[in-house]
Amino acid sequence: MYCDFTPKNENKLYVEVENVDKLREVIEGHLEEFNNMSKKPMNLVIFRFVVCDPITFTLSSLRCFDPPSAEA
Repeated sequence: MYCDFTPKNENKLYVEVENVDKLREVIEGHLEEFNNMSKKPMNLVIFRFVVCDPITFTLSSLRCFDPPSAEA
């Protein structure tokens, strides 16, 4: 699993996630920040493992919206 928003990743390069629990904390922190600023907050529950792993799905989806390397 790879992402570009891990702590201490100033260059925004895709790096391998070494600690999924820490990644979950980061994702939940970003979600809380978004919900505090948004007029339409997203009440999401982030699960670690399900049949279709939502964290992996979320990371894959975010690559589609992240310019300049956005890929659909």
